[in-house]
Amino acid sequence: MQQELFNQVIEMFDTPEKWNDYLELSSQRETIQKIWYGRFWNALNEHFKKEENKVKGWAFNQWGWNAKWYLESFDDQIVSLWLDGNLELSLYQNSQIDKISAKLKEPRYAPILDCFERKDSLFQEQWRIVSERRNFHFGDRDNSAFDGNFGDLKPELLMWYAGNKTDMLVSQVVAKVDKFRRDEKVTALLHEVNELTKT
Repeated sequence: MQQELFNQVIEMFDTPEKWNDYLELSSQRETIQKIWYGRFWNALNEHFKKEENKVKGWAFNQWGWNAKWYLESFDDQIVSLWLDGNLELSLYQNSQIDKISAKLKEPRYAPILDCFERKDSLFQEQWRIVSERRNFHFGDRDNSAFDGNFGDLKPELLMWYAGNKTDMLVSQVVAKVDKFRRDEKVTALLHEVNELTKT
């Protein structure tokens, strides 16, 4: 099957012009990906900057292809939610790392970690407490092995969705982040954890 498909692809390039067109398009791959990614990050920023989408006590900051949500009463370098340029959502910490990680292992603080739909990394990376890696769905569960599984080898495929299913991706990020921002218990627990950095 694989060889048959490969032979069909080779037959598509039956003229030097077609091959040249393919090479030119391939060389523009990064530019296309940046355009698609830009659509997503602009839409995400617009969503969280709207007054009706703000949550009291929570701040939002976006720079380049990164975004953070954190409690306003604390610095964004303490415990915060971070969506990085690879679309990996993490609970991030940059101060009192050992103390905060130990506290979050206590059952009392489980609701914070339970906000993640999937924990792809838990207490494995020093400054990322927990990470959920590219866990997004686009209704392709029957047609795509990647849906919900845009792992380390498929971030470029996720860029297509970022640029062509932008609203779907933004709404999924919003839903993930709002599990933290709109839950009073989780917010209170995050406040407690952040207080640890003062002692």
